[in-house]
This record gives sequence, structure tokens and C-alpha cells, in this order.
Amino acid sequence: MNFSKFFHNRIYNIVILLVTITLITGCSTKNNITTNNQTSVSKDVTPTTVTNPSSSLGENDNIITTSPDKIDDTTDKGSLAKTMTKENYPTVDGSTATIPLSAAVYRFITGATKEEADANIVHTKTTNSYLSLIDGKVDLLIVYEPSQAVYDALETSEVKLNMKPIGKDALVFLANEANPVSSLTSDELIKIYNGTITNWSKVGGSDKEIIAFQRPEDSGSQTLMKKLVMKDIKMMEAPKNMRPIEMDDIIVTLANYSNDSNALGYSVYYYTNNMFSQPGLRYMAINDVLPTKDTIQDNTYPYVNEFYAVIREDEPIDSNAHKIFDWLSSFEGQTLVDKLGYVPIK
Repeated sequence: MNFSKFFHNRIYNIVILLVTITLITGCSTKNNITTNNQTSVSKDVTPTTVTNPSSSLGENDNIITTSPDKIDDTTDKGSLAKTMTKENYPTVDGSTATIPLSAAVYRFITGATKEEADANIVHTKTTNSYLSLIDGKVDLLIVYEPSQAVYDALETSEVKLNMKPIGKDALVFLANEANPVSSLTSDELIKIYNGTITNWSKVGGSDKEIIAFQRPEDSGSQTLMKKLVMKDIKMMEAPKNMRPIEMDDIIVTLANYSNDSNALGYSVYYYTNNMFSQPGLRYMAINDVLPTKDTIQDNTYPYVNEFYAVIREDEPIDSNAHKIFDWLSSFEGQTLVDKLGYVPIK
């Protein structure tokens, strides 16, 4: 092996990546959610082992498989920078919170401008994107946890999916900064959302009704809420006006709610921290741990979950969709995940 050539190519690829990331991240949104002045600094994390992405759905191992996510820095598959055209780039879908990553990957691999990426990258949200992949309408997903509706669709289909963790995110809870309660326990959250606790005075707050907002059944946030928080415990029914459809709706609703210190709601960390935030809201600590990039990386925050790259199991290994699927867990792919503000899997 010509080691001089190997390291020259390696350094060249990394320089291309970092220059592209600098251009991509130059327009990032400023976060203004109060986090009690805690800062987050990116650190390496210990690799995680993934079995079934949804532990409560273990009987479905035969319809969704997981791929190895090993990152081998010495035998990296090589850079994908500007290796595809806009015409032969695969059709990609996914969750709302992964749009920045999907757009950045598109720009890095095709050399497209931000405007071109905005026009070509469309995510139809978590559940619908899985259904589109099952129906063959799209080739690759960058997406959050599948809902029960996805597993139900797979049970009646001959399609099998191959999914691989490429990053970590967390389910986070938002309250108005006027609320004197700054931390809830996992047990208190369960009791709030199953209707047992209905007043903030029961958890150390004022004598006010708890207005607990939820997300729709087909949203990624609701899937995480049921998996990570409620588990086998049934959630109380929420009126339609307390179940905002869009991710930004719940944040706006919480910020504008007339009895501002009453409200409680949830979303995912990346979206609230990097894509859409509102003044006057803050994160609620869980078991006295605030969600930050550090506490998500080291899993000290309790509601951490991976997000994934997903393809159909029969996707040809030499296809562009499969190449991107493999690349997202490579050294170069994980560098992009990290630089965009997501928490890398490694």
C-alpha cells in the first residue's frame, strides 16, 4: 500500500467535508430556549448495540432488520463528495427533524446549492415516509422510530426493511419559564399523561391545572412518548385542540397558551434546539437531568433514542441509495452528522 497516497487522499476528503459543512451550517437557526445556562460540548461516545429498534415490538424482527454500524477509520469506503448528479440521486424521505441532515447530505454528494436542496428535499414526516418506502415511492429514509402503523403495514406486505442507527436524539419536555417546577420524575410524567396527576401542586408547583399537550398518533414524537415514557401504560385521551398536528404547532401553542405556566408538551431535542424555538419556553429536566448534547451522548438523560437510515431489504447493493445508506455510518458521514448539531452514534 502507498501510505503517502492513502493519507493524502484521506486528508483531502476530510478537507472537502469540512469546507462543505462550513457552508451548510453558516445559516443555522439561533436557539433561544432557556437551558439554565448549561453548555454542551461534543465528545466521543461508546458504540451502542441495537437489537430491535422498538423493544415493545420484538415479534416483528422478521420484517425489520438492523445493519452493523461499525465505523472503521482505516478502511473508510471513501468520500462521496460530488459523486452523484441531481438526476441520479435517490428519492429520500423522512422525519421533520432530519430535514437539515437530508439536505446537507444532498448538497455534499451532488454539489447542489442550498436553494436546490430546499427544492429537492421533501420529508413527509415519520409514518408517511415509512409507508412510502414500503410502497416503493421512495428509495431511502433518514427517519425516526417507526410507529405501530408501520409494523401493521409491513405485516400485510411482502416488503422487509433494513434500518441502521446513524445518530441519537431525545424526547424532551417543554414548559413555560414562568412555571416554578423545573424538574419532573419519570413516574410523575407517567401519572400526568395517564391522568392520575392533574394539578401542578402535586409535583411541587402552583395550585393550577396541568394542561398536558400531546402529538398525533402518526407522529415520531408520539411514538417515542409511548415507547420511552409510557411503555405499557395507556395515555389519557387528549382533545383535538391539545394534540397539535405539526411539530412547530405544539411549540407555538405552548408559548402562546393563555394560562402560560399551566402547559406542558413534548418534541424532539434537535428540532427544538436547532430548527424551531420560541422565547419564554424552557426544557423541563427529567430526574434532575436537562437534555443537552452531552447528556444525550452519554445517555444520562433518560429518554434517548436513535434515528435511522432505512432502505428496503432488496435494495441493490450497488445502487446510490445503498451507497448513501452505508456512507451515513462511515467516518465521513458521522462527521457530517456531528457538525450539523446532531448527536452521532459514535
